[in-house]
Amino acid sequence: MRRRWERIPPVAWALVAAVVVIGAVGGKWLWPWLTREVGVVVATPVAPARFQLSTVELKRGEVACVENAVIPSDAAVYMFAGSLPPDVEARRAPRLEVRASGDGWRARGEIPRGWPHGLSVRLDPPPRDVVGRVCLRNRGHVTAVLNANAEPGATGRAFSTHDGKRTDAAINLQLLRGEPASRLSRLGEMVERATSFSWGPLGKGFGLVLLVLVVVLTPLCAIGAVLWAMAGERRSDGPHDDAGYPEAP
Repeated sequence: MRRRWERIPPVAWALVAAVVVIGAVGGKWLWPWLTREVGVVVATPVAPARFQLSTVELKRGEVACVENAVIPSDAAVYMFAGSLPPDVEARRAPRLEVRASGDGWRARGEIPRGWPHGLSVRLDPPPRDVVGRVCLRNRGHVTAVLNANAEPGATGRAFSTHDGKRTDAAINLQLLRGEPASRLSRLGEMVERATSFSWGPLGKGFGLVLLVLVVVLTPLCAIGAVLWAMAGERRSDGPHDDAGYPEAP
């Protein structure tokens, strides 16, 4: 007669193995990823280039703007990307003045010399979502080289100007909330955003149901399958012949 554990269906063992793997991955990588606080991106008027990087050189006194940018009401940190000419030391990075405006709202900030926090600045957020402009003025003596994107369809409705003239490449700009947050605390929001462009039944409700099925029901199914198999073995316990078949009463 075979041992009891040998009679458990292979699908039950597969589910148990899946639960073990999910638990190991979750404990090692997924849980830290979910609980680590990171900057929360609320809008990306101009995304970084995927294939070919373009640049806009901003010399002393010049102004470069991202026009027609959507600025949400919770946007508090404005992040650009860029560098300096090859022969310039990082500590000589120029001071940059940042101005944002739209629909009666205005905000002003400054990226200090040397760019100690990179090309990012904190501004007072607008009272409501607005479509406006974000401008950089070089207040230093050294040229700032701003990263831009000239790939077709990469900017949507936003575009850039340099001293009032429209440029072929749009300056990279990303908007973040004022405070970082963990992905776990924003799980519902992330599901809602991921399904915001889904049609009909494939919306937020579908995303939440799918999340419950994967995270909750998979382990429960594995445990239930094993218990069901063991219960079936208990029900079939009794006298067996040498071939493993129940003996006739």
